[in-house]
Amino acid sequence: MTKIYVIGYYTGKNSYGVIQDAGPDGDVMGQAFIIRDGGVVYIEYHYSSGAYWYRHDMGITSDWKHDTYKEYCPDGYELIDLGVYKNLEEMDARIDKVSKAGANNG
Repeated sequence: MTKIYVIGYYTGKNSYGVIQDAGPDGDVMGQAFIIRDGGVVYIEYHYSSGAYWYRHDMGITSDWKHDTYKEYCPDGYELIDLGVYKNLEEMDARIDKVSKAGANNG
């Protein structure tokens, strides 16, 4: 079963005003990726108003994005929420770590 990693980072902007769970760190850019042939393949993304909506919009707590996930992983998949990071640099470091671990296990 293919692992689909879902991750996000706070953008520091709040483009939607006061919305549930927008938080002081602002909107969240969410991304989903798989490890294929030793590298990261980004398969989906979404700009959300906060961590709560990131989980919904990326399909962790909803059926959103699952059509795309099924296209990339027709034999089944497991969603793994890596969480929301303080900024893009911290998120990229986490993606790099996951990618290296996936390459060593694949």
